[in-house]
Amino acid sequence: MSAIYLVTGANSGLGLDSVRRLAMMPSTKKIYMGCRSENKASAAIDSIKGMEGVDVTKLQYVHFDASASKEAIFKIVDSLDNDPITGVLLNAGGIGHDKTKKPIGPNHVLDVHQINLIGHIQLVEALKPKLAQGCKLVFAGSEAARGVPLMMIGTPKLGDTSDWYKNQLEGNFRGYDPMAVYAKTKGFAALYFAEWARQNPKYNVLVVSPGGTSGTSALNADAVPAHFRLMMPVMMPMMKAIGVMHPLEDGTDRYIQALTGKYDKTFQSGSFVASKRGTTGKVSDQTKLRKGQMYADTVKQKAAFEALSVYTTKPLHSDVQHIVDVSAVQNIVSV
Repeated sequence: MSAIYLVTGANSGLGLDSVRRLAMMPSTKKIYMGCRSENKASAAIDSIKGMEGVDVTKLQYVHFDASASKEAIFKIVDSLDNDPITGVLLNAGGIGHDKTKKPIGPNHVLDVHQINLIGHIQLVEALKPKLAQGCKLVFAGSEAARGVPLMMIGTPKLGDTSDWYKNQLEGNFRGYDPMAVYAKTKGFAALYFAEWARQNPKYNVLVVSPGGTSGTSALNADAVPAHFRLMMPVMMPMMKAIGVMHPLEDGTDRYIQALTGKYDKTFQSGSFVASKRGTTGKVSDQTKLRKGQMYADTVKQKAAFEALSVYTTKPLHSDVQHIVDVSAVQNIVSV
């Protein structure tokens, strides 16, 4: 069966490198590049055109903006062909750009939660009618979700009730540390998709951290503290030398392993996959590690799922209600 993929944040960094790798595979039929504009997608395609083995005829732009309303995100199905999607990489995100540190956007949540997580869980619900049986869903996790002491990111504390998660999503907590909030949103994702995988056994779901990866623009976001932005150019060579950071291609390789099924025998659906030690090197199921054990807690998983599901179950406006009707043909388009 020819593989069809959808990659978000496909115009730069890990997303674009994943597109490049997938486009080189003979088994790949098509790659939907989820980008915020066609100009960004076109520039990205031009940057890899002519690279050895890369077939850009397999690439097709689709509009995806993780900060958009649910209605806008659900419209993505109108841009897709009838062939079922076999792999989805939920890669777009980052530290965030909003400096107000207040809930914003269509879902009244902190920017970092919207662009990393909520936009993606809405996308997954929109795509359900288009997903093949056994589709690989890969969410871009982070080592930050279990803490990275060298980068002054502590292990996040996670609650046991849906109200706790709701308050965190809306910024109802004391103090604001953008790196800590980023760590939490990646942690929320690990919990949410563990429960989602249990409820949707026909798909293969993994939260995969690319590890400490150089060559991305994650720390260029406006919400990143100034001292971080000043420190990183100086620290990067040292971090590479001591094995805290690895090349972009190494981070991409983790995604490709998951998307092509090479992790299937090692990790069960719903697992949080990240570095076994530090932020690079071999990977492991984080629930087997002391600082990752909380991600196996089904009480926390269900609480996070309940809080986040609100953003996927809110009714659509009448002008786009027809999109929901696509679910009626799910059994026809899924194989």
